[in-house]
Parts: sequence; C-alpha cells; structure tokens
Amino acid sequence: MNKKPDQNNPYQTPVSELNDCGVSGSTLPKYWVGDKYLVIPLGQSELPPRCVYCNAPVTEPIKERKLYWHHPAWYLLILVKVWIYIIVALVVRKKILIKPGLCDAHLQVRRRGIIAGWVFFFIGLVCVFVDIFFNLENLLTIFGVITILISIFMIMYSSKILSIYRINQDKVYLSKCSRAFLDSFIIQAGGADK
Repeated sequence: MNKKPDQNNPYQTPVSELNDCGVSGSTLPKYWVGDKYLVIPLGQSELPPRCVYCNAPVTEPIKERKLYWHHPAWYLLILVKVWIYIIVALVVRKKILIKPGLCDAHLQVRRRGIIAGWVFFFIGLVCVFVDIFFNLENLLTIFGVITILISIFMIMYSSKILSIYRINQDKVYLSKCSRAFLDSFIIQAGGADK
C-alpha cells in the first residue's frame, strides 16, 4: 500500500520527486527509507546528486566508492586469532560500489579532517624520531604514538561518507545519511522490510 503525500497537510514531512535531481524517470531505481537507513537495491550504485548530510545540490562530479561489509558475528574470530579473522573477513565480505554526493561545505569539512589527520600523523612520527635521535627517555615516543593513533582515527572518521548497516540478498541498508536526505525520498510502504 503506497501512501501519497497529502497536498493540504502543512505539517507533513517534505518530500520530492527524484526527477528534479537530474535522474531520469525511466532509469529511476527504487529507494526506500527504513528507520534511520536508506535502502537501495543491491546492484544500484547511483544516488541522487544531493548531499547525503544536508540534501543540498552537489556541484562536483561524484566519485564511486567501494564499501565492504560482513556479518558482525565474524568479529568473534578476533578472540581466536587476529590473522584468522583477517583471512575469513577478506573471503566472506561483500562489496558494493556507491556514489554518495557531498555539497561544497561538507566536502570542505571532509578534506580538512583528512588533512588534519595527516598533519597529526606526521607530527607523531617526528616526535618518535626526535625521541629516538636525542634519547629523551621515551617521553616523546609515548606522545608520538598516541598522536599517531588519534590521527588514524581522524583520517578514518573523516574519509567515511556512508556506512553499510546490513546487506540482504537483494538490498543494501546504508547509514550515516541525514534526516533531510532521507526525508526527500518518497517513502514506499513495505519496501524496507527487515
């Protein structure tokens, strides 16, 4: 049962047709909004050319990104041996290609976060090498290692645009989309079943 938007309800969540985003109606894939997730068909990589964080139009060409996912239960193999988990995760993971859009403002925030992470990484390396060269009783080495670890998390957090929550046989559940981006889709009832 598809619900159509009520034209006379001023309190209804705003929705828009995807045709106004440059996506042609004949090739329009089916998107669903389920709870906090955007649900797309498994083979689909195109998203509307709008920012996934604020729903603003995207001006730059959108890069295709690879996202990997495996069932969270495989993390239990870390308790056995880390290298066993790595091998199994490489074998059982599922890969999708996706083109998430970012507006100019969020693209700049992402770039600044990545650059700041790399600056902290090199500051940490310099601290470690200075401590080794001048033999400063490992004070700078501890600070350098902590700085390097923080920088790795900064780079990972800043570079990730979308996350995969789950992959079924025919659907991909994407998280980290803003509510404004999710609300812009016409919700198709029954499409985002669990």
